[in-house]
Parts: sequence; structure tokens; C-alpha cells
Amino acid sequence: MSKRDLYDILGVDKGSSKKDIKKAYKKLASQYHPDKNPAPSASEKFKEVKEAYEILSDQDKRAQYDQHGHAAFDDSYRHEQQNARYGNNRSGFSQSSHAHQGFSGFEDMFGHGRSSNFSFEDIFSGEQAHRRPMTGQHREFTLEVGLKDALLGTEKIIHLPVENQDKKIKVKIPAGSKSGRQIRYAGKGEASPNGGRNGDLIIHIKTTDDEKLSVKGNDLTYVATIDVFTAMGGGAFNVQPLDKTFKVTVPAGTQNGQLFKLKSKGIQGGDLYVKVDIHIPTCSSENQKSALEALQNSL
Repeated sequence: MSKRDLYDILGVDKGSSKKDIKKAYKKLASQYHPDKNPAPSASEKFKEVKEAYEILSDQDKRAQYDQHGHAAFDDSYRHEQQNARYGNNRSGFSQSSHAHQGFSGFEDMFGHGRSSNFSFEDIFSGEQAHRRPMTGQHREFTLEVGLKDALLGTEKIIHLPVENQDKKIKVKIPAGSKSGRQIRYAGKGEASPNGGRNGDLIIHIKTTDDEKLSVKGNDLTYVATIDVFTAMGGGAFNVQPLDKTFKVTVPAGTQNGQLFKLKSKGIQGGDLYVKVDIHIPTCSSENQKSALEALQNSL
């Protein structure tokens, strides 16, 4: 396998969700598939993308890769780890065709080499005193954010219980965030049980509904309330779905619920759809009713 970083191969961040990884894989696999791409290098790139996806889409393999990199899947590395845990045979001693080498190994353990960290329990159980430190467990937290705040980007303070204390952590939410996005803080998770690095803190973003604004992909839909006279006679009005103001012009006879498209005014090049919500006033006085009847007769 290529020694390139697997996340770089797929073009995703280390904290990307399984859904984002799968989406990136499908796009690249389609781009480099030998049936679609006749370039000589396409086949090798397709293989590289496929192998990266096979590891990053598997939770256990991904955890191993995040901790040990490519070495986690190297045969010699796995053999070394197996020997480190179980020894080369059931007694814990290395085999040798020369008797004096066996005694030499024994002296190394109990003499000038490692006597301070070995015990008979270690030897006969096949366990070694020096183990690779384990990474602490990850901590996960779901953070609810208003849709507009998530799209514009914001900062939030979350409270996490750490060793019976309330720990405050400032979370920076990048602009353009949507439900399902993950933000990872390395080393902010649980402590390792044997001196390894801490786990990570993984923030899951969940956006709350907005009565006027919704998002689909990079397209925005915004509900704008206009008066009945503008709808009947036509006219223009301004809308501000996020941080920018846009002018919308509607023709005479605009109906309630009608959509108007503003091209490339959404997020990241998407479109903005303005949905018209016509406000109908109440006629309470006799003069108003008479004027309404006169208007109705004229139409």
C-alpha cells in the first residue's frame, strides 16, 4: 500500500464521518475506475482509493490506523506485536539451536538486561512487562446549534464533567456546518490507563429547525412575508436569509407559496429559493369593507 496518508488519498479530514468518507470514495472510485478512465495511472489510483476506503470505513481498522499509521497493517509489525504479547513460545523463552544462547537470554532477563521489570508470573503467563501504551477512550458530545448560527459559523461553550468537576470547553463551529458534522479535539478525551495518549473529544453537530430558513445540500430556502398589495400588483422587497441582503422582484398576481430562484445566492455556490408568504390583513371597518367590495367589482 502507498505510504500516503489515507485521509489525504480520499481528500477528507481526520474527523470526517463515515458518510463523508463513503461519499468521497464513490466520487474518486468513479473518477479512476479503469472502465471509465483509460489513463495508465488510473488503475493504480483506483486501487489506492479502494484500499484507503477499506480501512477508514471499518471502525476497528480506522482506530488502529489513527493510533499506529500504516505500521498497524504491516506483517512484520503485527508479528512483532504478537511476540511482544505472547512470546515466541508457550514458556516465554526464545528458541535456539545452541544451549548457551538460551542461558544467555535468561541472564539478560535476570542480570544486566531487564530484571527490574520481569517476574515469574510474566514469564510463565506469556505476558511482557513492557506493553505498548493504550490510547484513552474517546468522548463524544452532541451539540445543538441553530441552523443560521451553524451556517454562519459561531462559538459555543460546552460543559463536560471531568473527575467530578465541570470543565468548560470552547467549541468553534466553522461556517457552513450542517447536522452530522464532527469536530474533533485531539487529547481532550479520557486518559490512557497505562501512560498512553489521551483519547479525543468528538463533537457531533445537530442543527435545530428554523421557521423561516431550511437547507438542502448547498441550496437555501427562505420564507419571506409580503403584503397582499405587493402580491397583487407586483413589486420588490428585500430578504436577508443569512448575513447578506438580496432584492427580490415579484410580478403582479403572485400566489401564496410561490418560489423565486436567486441563482448562486445560497451557500458555496448553491441557489437561494425565496418562498412567498402573503399576509392577508383583516377588514374591520365599514369603509374598508366598502373599499374591498369596490376593488373586487373592478377586478
